Amino acid sequence: MWRYQVLDISEQHFRQLRMLIRLEQAEAYIIARTARPWPPEIALHPRQHTVLIKRDAIN
Repeated sequence: MWRYQVLDISEQHFRQLRMLIRLEQAEAYIIARTARPWPPEIALHPRQHTVLIKRDAIN
């Protein structure tokens, strides 16, 4: 398992990682330390009423 700072990963590397996750050849987690809820719950489509982002709290 490897740990990276998000700012050190390029957009191309992020796309490659997402492809590996889709192909089930990689597993990745994002840990965010912030006082505000993150990620913000934003609808992807104007007619979408409920937005659910699967997330677990780490204490």
